Amino acid sequence: MRRRRVRFPIGVPEFYAKRAGIASFRTLLKKLGHGRWKDFYSVCDEPDQISVHRPFYPNGGYKGRRKEDLFRGHGVSSLEPLLRRCERAGKGRRQARCLFWTLGGNQVGKAAICGWRDVFAPALRGGGPVSLWPFDGALPSLLVPGNVVVAESTPQSATAGSTGRWQQERPERKEKVRAQHSFAGLTPRALRIASLRTFKADSRRGTMPSPRCRPPLTKLVALGSLLP
Repeated sequence: MRRRRVRFPIGVPEFYAKRAGIASFRTLLKKLGHGRWKDFYSVCDEPDQISVHRPFYPNGGYKGRRKEDLFRGHGVSSLEPLLRRCERAGKGRRQARCLFWTLGGNQVGKAAICGWRDVFAPALRGGGPVSLWPFDGALPSLLVPGNVVVAESTPQSATAGSTGRWQQERPERKEKVRAQHSFAGLTPRALRIASLRTFKADSRRGTMPSPRCRPPLTKLVALGSLLP
């Protein structure tokens, strides 16, 4: 059976969470699509429809669509408050896309809608053994038999600042990996449980593997940089 990789953001910006009175992302997922959150997954057609309970914009083509309208609808004057900490530029990372913007080939808003509505919400309402990291606790405590741990990974966080010449950077990268393991609370035992592998240099070029074939360690190390 072929494995399929699903990519979408997990969590909301801190500014938005405070404005909407959200204390728990897990609890929020169960409410979305119901009650006062019934229109959450409905992308706004017009700027005046934007609110904390209907945050995504715009629905339709490019003509007349401006990010400034999204900012105004959320009560901000720039993009920064609408980014999660892990989405902000810095330390060699590029700035990621805003969760609530749904226009363009590299937007992530509609992927979040599908992932939360069609994957997370049914699983959580069904009461299955599903945990969301880091929202449900430390990673080692979630890695137990029979439990499904869902986490967002950004390999860019683990490889930020790299020139791609893996063999030349090996000593420095090794120390960075160790530091990030500690930051994420990944003990040697937890690493064994997760069946992590070490990086392997490309035998022909001595370069970092491409994003598609980077080993699990790359992704779990990146988790150490993620915050809600």
